Amino acid sequence: MDNIKQISIIFENCDTIRISGEHIEYLRISDINRNIYYSINAGFDMLESKGIEIIINPDANIFEKSLLGDRYIFNRIMDFNDITSIELEYYSDKQNQIFHTNYKTNEEDHLGADNILQETEIDEFGRLHVIIEED
Repeated sequence: MDNIKQISIIFENCDTIRISGEHIEYLRISDINRNIYYSINAGFDMLESKGIEIIINPDANIFEKSLLGDRYIFNRIMDFNDITSIELEYYSDKQNQIFHTNYKTNEEDHLGADNILQETEIDEFGRLHVIIEED
């Protein structure tokens, strides 16, 4: 993605993986809702999406440290279906955008439970596909 410098994938436990924009082959964020919040100190946007799809090429699958132990990033994404948001950082002066995903579990009030709306798989070319869709 030419205008995206990097994508940060943020997980339920606040662990974060950063992937260079050059490794993103496809990105779709659909049905975006924008909510604007203001407090005494600052205002901020919160963007929510009903659908996120990302295809990441295998060159991004590097070994790195994680809160859950050192591992390849594709393994981190696939072992725990717990992506809560995606942050886009641009090369231009455009402000970073954070898109919150829909998150639904089969277990009530259980922190760390998998998001049943998230699907991940590696295709025959070694690319990681991540899809998070509303029911």
